[in-house]
Amino acid sequence: MNQINSLQNNSLRQKYAFFIFTMILIVAFNFFQATPLYKLFYYLQFFLILFLFVFYVLYFGKLILRLKESYFVLYLMFLTFFMPLYLTYRSYINFGQPVSYGLAATRNYLFIIIGIWLIYKFKTKKLNLQIIEKAFLTLAWASLVLQIFVIKHTTGWWLKRISG
Repeated sequence: MNQINSLQNNSLRQKYAFFIFTMILIVAFNFFQATPLYKLFYYLQFFLILFLFVFYVLYFGKLILRLKESYFVLYLMFLTFFMPLYLTYRSYINFGQPVSYGLAATRNYLFIIIGIWLIYKFKTKKLNLQIIEKAFLTLAWASLVLQIFVIKHTTGWWLKRISG
């Protein structure tokens, strides 16, 4: 009976990891950028950045306690913390750009944390290549269906608007 519960629990974990990884790919790489769904996923990006920030703080705390992480991960963490601050500072000094705009413009540096998250998930064996493969296949098929739907339903409207 314990094995059955363990298998069901493992399957639920894999579904959860698949969902999280798929959402991260969609938001981080602007998957729906040229579609009507872009605005929805633009707002979803805020929650991804919040999730990555929480992960970053918790993982950094774990690193300080153990100090057994690779130099590559420490270098990535250094980049994700100091590069946005440095670029914001330089834009403020050179162009007089407000600090909030500078931080908003460099939010893509936070997506480097996705690499750290993937390394962590692989090390803890909570993510495997099958989940990543399923996520990429799902996104490929979703992209195909969505692009066909968008082209079919918006091309006629666009042509009518231009011609008339």
